[in-house]
Amino acid sequence: QRYERDTGERLPEPECRKELLSDAIPRYLEELELKVAGKSRQPKTLAAAKVALREFAEQSQVKHLKEVSASHVARHMAWVIQESPTHSARTAANRFLRIL
Repeated sequence: QRYERDTGERLPEPECRKELLSDAIPRYLEELELKVAGKSRQPKTLAAAKVALREFAEQSQVKHLKEVSASHVARHMAWVIQESPTHSARTAANRFLRIL
């Protein structure tokens, strides 16, 4: 208000840069690849993360990282249980941890 009063102009709106989920996932996987190369993570961790994050991105239809909510993850977990061959809640829990 002070800026507008002193200058007679409206304060410009800050640019809201929303990070795309499709950009965040590869960046995270690159970091995980470095950890695998440094022997602080196992290759199977990277493989599991690739599957879980790809499935979540495709199934949830979320575009921006900040739009991901608990309900998106809960719906995805229900989907994983329904779609997994064993209908296992444990599989869904493992995928949940990968998404986090």
